[in-house]
Amino acid sequence: MSRSTALLTHPLGLLEWLNQPVQQDAVEAAIAEPDAILMMLAERVHGTPPGRQISQRIAKGRLREPSIMQDYHQLDIWQRAMTYVVQIYEFSAQLPQDERFNLTAQLRKAATSVPLNIAEGSGCTTNGEFARFLSYAYRSLKEVVTCLELCQRLHRSLPAQSVTALINEGNQISRMTHSLMQRLGTPPAA
Repeated sequence: MSRSTALLTHPLGLLEWLNQPVQQDAVEAAIAEPDAILMMLAERVHGTPPGRQISQRIAKGRLREPSIMQDYHQLDIWQRAMTYVVQIYEFSAQLPQDERFNLTAQLRKAATSVPLNIAEGSGCTTNGEFARFLSYAYRSLKEVVTCLELCQRLHRSLPAQSVTALINEGNQISRMTHSLMQRLGTPPAA
């Protein structure tokens, strides 16, 4: 039995394994860039499993420099979702006052749910769990887009370009979320 396997079988072994020094030797290897990005994302969010070498940062299609743990603040999808929430809040402020407890509240709640679920999912211990939280974010994005489509139909006085731009951005973030979910694997049954 290897030392890393033995550590994980002991009740406090995981903590001991996490406190071990990390080898910092630079390694170069040609790999497909999308695979390397996925590998780095998963390792930065969930850590490197025992017996597996830590991936390196990508530089022009090659791996270099040891990666450091990445939190959700560094995820492009989270940053883009945060910007989207601000845009939704600014847009929803233009809705008529009688929509305050309906479309305005629903739009804001659904939009806010997106970066919250991405952040919560990034703290999960497995890719499958992370994918499950991404699926919640994905569904919330579909809800936001549907609310915006309702706004188009119900409130024709709203600037059509801003509604269309928000719908397009919601669909783009939705595609990014779905792509990341697919790469991480199928989420576990809830």
